[in-house]
Amino acid sequence: MREIGTLIREVWKAGPSRFAVGTALLLVSAIAPVIVATSLKRLVEATQAGNAIPVTLAVLALASAWAAEMGSGRLAEVMHERVADAAHDRLHARLIRVLTGPVGFERRQSSSFQDSIDVTRAGFRAFSFAWYGLLQSCTLVVQILASTMVLVIAAPGLAWFPVCAALPVAASAIAARLIEKGRLAAATERRRAVEFMRIAFSAEHAFEVRGFGLGPLLNRRFTVSWKSSSSAQIRGLRSAGALELAATIPVVIIGIGVLASFATSGGTSLGNTVLVVSLVLQLATQALSAGPLVRDLFQVSQGLRQLAELERVNTADAETAVAGSLTLPNSQVELTDIAYRYPGADHDALHGINLSLRSGEMIALVGANGAGKSTLVGILSGLLIPTNGTIHARAADRFASTVFQSFSRPGFRLIEDVAVCRYPDLGRYRHAIATAGAEGFESALPKGAETFLGREYRRGVDLSGGQWQRVAIARATYHDAGIAVFDEPDSALDAHAERALFEHISTMSTWRDGRPATRLLVTHRLTSAPAADRIVLLEQGRVVAIGTHQELIAGNSAYRQMYDTQSAAFGFEQ
Repeated sequence: MREIGTLIREVWKAGPSRFAVGTALLLVSAIAPVIVATSLKRLVEATQAGNAIPVTLAVLALASAWAAEMGSGRLAEVMHERVADAAHDRLHARLIRVLTGPVGFERRQSSSFQDSIDVTRAGFRAFSFAWYGLLQSCTLVVQILASTMVLVIAAPGLAWFPVCAALPVAASAIAARLIEKGRLAAATERRRAVEFMRIAFSAEHAFEVRGFGLGPLLNRRFTVSWKSSSSAQIRGLRSAGALELAATIPVVIIGIGVLASFATSGGTSLGNTVLVVSLVLQLATQALSAGPLVRDLFQVSQGLRQLAELERVNTADAETAVAGSLTLPNSQVELTDIAYRYPGADHDALHGINLSLRSGEMIALVGANGAGKSTLVGILSGLLIPTNGTIHARAADRFASTVFQSFSRPGFRLIEDVAVCRYPDLGRYRHAIATAGAEGFESALPKGAETFLGREYRRGVDLSGGQWQRVAIARATYHDAGIAVFDEPDSALDAHAERALFEHISTMSTWRDGRPATRLLVTHRLTSAPAADRIVLLEQGRVVAIGTHQELIAGNSAYRQMYDTQSAAFGFEQ
């Protein structure tokens, strides 16, 4: 019932006036069938009596009721369809806020979370049907109550029949749960099948798919996953169908028996017989038509329930994320006894991290693969919530802008790709482009800042890897965060581009508002480490050394060994 209340509130907020008018029209369409049945009775009785005026009045009442039933129902459907579409957009906006929020990132990487998202989106896809289904269900309730009242007056001995007609409705509610259970069981395989299809069709993977002849393999994997997903859903549909059929057959048999018995029993007028037959048929039809409406409504209720749970978890994560945050001067960030353990892991990925990021300095975070560098970046970026310890920062909600190793390439206009906000500030954009060293290729684009990037658009321009890297840096510097984090920015660059990038990062001394720019460079290559003000060495989730390049070369054997190994391999000097 809570989900139904949420459904009604969302639609009401999307369009109160349309909601009110559409609901009034539905009430008219709900009462009209009962008026049709009573008008038929009066028409038959007036015809038998041979009175022209009552016959005319009965015909007019019958025609008016029938027109009201057909016309008001259609108008109500049109009114509510537009409101339902607007409410559908509102719900998707809520889901996007959950998925794009700055907290709870580790939850989003789990299979169960992705299954919840699939169930939620499936519920939203059925939103328009379910909303109209809810309205139809309310209409059916009104019709059944009105039909029952008239039936009890016309034939008191049949007062029990509406209770019998409720059996298919109850069966449909149980069947909806069986279908939803099958849909949830199929979610993982369905996501896998969709991913295989995306890889096969995506331009991003075209070279590998064609170069390695992956088409047949993807086709087989897609077929297996899709069949597995379909089988799980079909099992739920079969069980639901069998249950609904078992509930429908008795109602049909009882309805036929009731009509036959009443028609042959005598002792009542022909008009009353027509009325009772019409009402019994209406009740049976209404009960049998409730099944699809209940199923759609249950599916959307599941989606709303999942959305409410996702929002609850996201809110709890946000409260945890800001706990212990303080305001410190000079954009300084202090990490005290930070520990982090991934969900389901049996040991900490980080433990006992104590680190100070001072204003305006450039820090190199180095270590072997698996040392915990990316986990620490996730914490600084606000994507991961420490399981222990506190973070003191100038701005608890957003104190780091990150250039990730696999950065996003949205394919919007250049200014939108950089600003990633609704109304870009031209001054901020210009400063970000200049800070990232992207002015050169921006001026060469056909429409400058207004040029669409990527091949997804007909007139889009694709950029080189180094140019996309500059766009990512501009994006990180646009919002004047406390610190800028560069997570393995050299992983896809050649030696010349790598050197140019690091030289540029080292010259980023201030933000647009004049504050010193604190930079954290995360890398497993030590080519650029000597240029950093300080170097932080991570091993197995711990900070084992902090100092300048010369200090670590002289006093830390692990760093010296890493540097000597890379120096011998790549030919750079101390």
